[in-house]
Amino acid sequence: MKHLIKIFLAGLICTMSFAGLRTDFNLDGKVDLSDFAAVANKQQDRYKSLDISDLAFQWLSGLNQSDAFIEKVYTDGSRYSPNANCCITVKCANPSENAFSGTLRLRVLKNTGAVYSASDSISISSFGNTNKTFSFQLPPDDFQGYQIEALLNNADSETSAIDVSSDWKMYPRYGYVTEFYEGQKASRNIEIMNSLSRDYHINSLQYYDWMWRHENVIQRNQDGSIKDPWQDWRGAEISYSVLAHSISEAHDRNMAAMPYFQAYCGLDDYQQISGVSPEWGLYSDQSHQNQYYHDAGTKIWVFNPFNLDWQNHLCGEFTDAMQALQWDGLHIDQLGNIGSGSYFDYWGEEVNLADGLRSIVNRSKMHLDWLETEYPYMQGRDAVIFNIVDGGAGSWASSEIVEQSSTDVIYSELWANDTYRGVRDFIRYAKQESGGKAVVLPAYMNKGEDTGGYFDEDSVLLADAAFFACGAFHLELGDGDFMLANEFFPSREKLMTDSLKDKLKDYYSFITANEKLLFSPELRLGDSGLQWIDIPEISLSGDASSNTVWFLNRANEDFEIFHLVNLLGNDSLWRNQAASPNTVNDFTVKLRLGPNAEAKKVFCGSPDRNGGSFYPLSFTEGRDSTGDFISFTVKELKYWDMILVERDFNTPQGYRYEAEDAIKFNTAVDNDHPGFSGEGFVDQFTGVYDSVSFYVKAVHSGSYNIKLNYASANESSRRTVIINGDSAGKIDLPILPNWDSWAVSSVSAELEKGINQVCIYYAPDDFGDINIDYIETESN
Repeated sequence: MKHLIKIFLAGLICTMSFAGLRTDFNLDGKVDLSDFAAVANKQQDRYKSLDISDLAFQWLSGLNQSDAFIEKVYTDGSRYSPNANCCITVKCANPSENAFSGTLRLRVLKNTGAVYSASDSISISSFGNTNKTFSFQLPPDDFQGYQIEALLNNADSETSAIDVSSDWKMYPRYGYVTEFYEGQKASRNIEIMNSLSRDYHINSLQYYDWMWRHENVIQRNQDGSIKDPWQDWRGAEISYSVLAHSISEAHDRNMAAMPYFQAYCGLDDYQQISGVSPEWGLYSDQSHQNQYYHDAGTKIWVFNPFNLDWQNHLCGEFTDAMQALQWDGLHIDQLGNIGSGSYFDYWGEEVNLADGLRSIVNRSKMHLDWLETEYPYMQGRDAVIFNIVDGGAGSWASSEIVEQSSTDVIYSELWANDTYRGVRDFIRYAKQESGGKAVVLPAYMNKGEDTGGYFDEDSVLLADAAFFACGAFHLELGDGDFMLANEFFPSREKLMTDSLKDKLKDYYSFITANEKLLFSPELRLGDSGLQWIDIPEISLSGDASSNTVWFLNRANEDFEIFHLVNLLGNDSLWRNQAASPNTVNDFTVKLRLGPNAEAKKVFCGSPDRNGGSFYPLSFTEGRDSTGDFISFTVKELKYWDMILVERDFNTPQGYRYEAEDAIKFNTAVDNDHPGFSGEGFVDQFTGVYDSVSFYVKAVHSGSYNIKLNYASANESSRRTVIINGDSAGKIDLPILPNWDSWAVSSVSAELEKGINQVCIYYAPDDFGDINIDYIETESN
C-alpha cells in the first residue's frame, strides 16, 4: 500500500502536459488524477477496460520524463482485403542525450472497441531512432475502417488507420500523380507512394496527362515498340519506364492506378498522325466549318462522342493503354457545356452532347468488360470514372451520368458550385440517384487567390470537414506532399505548410478509421431540420449559413451520427480564404431521438484533437414541451466534431407512433377532444414551419403508407411529409364534421431499412388547421 501511495503522489507531482492523448478524458491537455475522476463521475459502462488500462499506463508515465516520442505510425498498404495480414510500423525517435528504455503499446480499434492489442519493450539510444513492427490478421468484416493507437510509456502517443475493403471503389480516397518524367529516379516514385499511402491512406490515383496525344495515347516506333520517352502536348518528356515503375509501386501498396483520358479530344494533325477523321468532329455550325476546340496554349479539338467511329477509335486506345500498362480502369474527362447547347455533327444533324457523354461512358464500361473476357489477366481492371464537371443537383449532364451511366464513382470537378449548401445538395442527389455510389470532388482550394504561395489552412480544413461530413471524398492530394490549386494538376502555384500537412494526416486517418460511419451506402441521409438538436449557446443552421455551426445528421443500424461543422466567423463559401473559426468550449447539446429510441452510449470524436480518437460522454435523459431528449457537454468544437449515439429502438405495437410523444416544433399537446389514442394529441398546428417529427423503424427498404390520424373541422387542410430530409409529397386532409371527429389520410413514401425520420411539416404552400393523433407505417 505504501508503494502505491508513493506512485500516486509521484503522479500528482509529475502530470504530463501534451496534445493528442486518447486517455485525456477531461480534455485538459494532460493525464493526471482528474482523468480518473472523470471516469469515476461518469457511467461506468461508458468506458472499457482498455481505457482504464491505458489511462493508468500513461498516468504512471509521469515517472518517466524522457523526450523520446513516436514520430510516425504507418501500415504496409493503403487498403487490405478481409482476413489479410497487416504489418504496422511504429517509428520512434529519441532527441535526448539519455538513452530511453520503456514499453510501447499498440491498439487497433473498430469504432470504440479493440480488435487487436499488443505491447513490446523498446530501447532507443541517445539521439537515435528505432522502428517497431506489429503484424496481425485483420478481421473478416468487409468495408470497415480501424483506428491504430500507439502509446509510449513516457506519455507520448500517435494514431493512424487501416482500410479493410475488398473493392477500392467503395471508399475511393482519390489522389493524383503527375511526375513520371524522363530522368526521374526510382526513389522519387517510392517517395511519392510512401507519402500518399502512409501519411494519407490514398488508395486510388489519377495519372494526369501521362499520354502522348489525347487521341493517340502511346507513341510507338516504326517496329511497333513503345517509344521511351515520348513528348506530350505541352512538351514534357514522359518516360514509359518511369510510368510503369510508378504504377508498380502503387500496386505494391494496394493503390489503384487510373489513367486520364479525354472523352472526345485530339491534337493538331489528328488526321495525318492518328487516322482520326474530321467527319467524326463536333461543330458549332451545320456546315462543318467550325469544329469545337479548347485552347490550352495549343488547340485541343473536340469530337462527337455519339459518333461510332470515334467510339471505336477511342476503345482501341483503351485497349492499347490497358495492354501496355497495368492500369486498373479508365478516368475519363470532358470540357463541360462548351457550346451552350449548340452542337452539330459533320452532316449538320444536332447532337445532344450530354447524351453523347452518357453513351461514351457506357460504351467504355462495356469495352473494359469485353477486355476482361478476352484477356484473363485484365480481370478486375474494369473501373470507369467520368468527370461530370461543375456538379450540382440538376446541373448540365448530371442526370445523364449520375442516373443513367455505368460510371463506378460519381466524380465531379467543382467550378461554380462554391457554397457549402450547393455541394451538400449535389452529394445528396448523387448518392440517392446513383444507388449509393461513392462521390469524389476535385475541388480547387483558394483558386485564383493570393495566399502568399501557401494554401490557407482554415479554408482547407473547413472544406474537408464539410465534404467528409456530407459523405464525399476530396481529390486534393498528390505527388507526395503537393495539393491542387486549379484544374491543371502539375501546377505548383501554392504549397502546403508543414502545419497543414500534419493536420491533413489526422483528417485522412480519421476518415479512413471511420469510413463506414461517413461514406457507406448503407447510411441514412438525415433531415437537416433543427428540431432534432438544440445548443443554446450556439447559433445553429441546417443549411451551412454564414457564421453558424452547421448541423448534419446520418444514421446506420447501430448509431445516430451527428456532425457539427464550425462556420462561426466565416461565410457560406468553401473555396475562399477563411478565418480561424471561433472555437467553442464546454457547450451543452440536447439531441432529440424520440420516445422509442434508447440511447446506450454517446461518443465524440474529431480529427482536430486526440489523434481523432473517440471519447465517451456522460449524458442525462429528460423531457420538455418539445419532446424527449438526451443532454451532454462537449468539451471543444474547433472545425469539426462527430457525435455517435449508440442506441436501441423499441418499435411500438402496430407501428403506431403517438404524436403527443413526438418531437414538436411550435405546437402543443392537448386532450380536450375525445376519440384520440394514447394520452393526447398535438394541436395548435396552425402556422407555417410548424412541424411534428418522428423516428420510425422499417423492417425492410421499400414503399410504405404513412397513415396520419387527424382532425380538421374548419376547412380542408394539407401538410407536407418529409422523409429523411426529402419531401415525400403532400398529404391532403379533408374537412371533418367537428373537432371530435378523427379520420385517417395517407401518403405513399419510400423508407429505408432501419430507423427513419418522418416529419409532418407546414410548408409555405400548405394550409388549414389540424390536430394530429398519431402516424402509422404500413408496408405496401
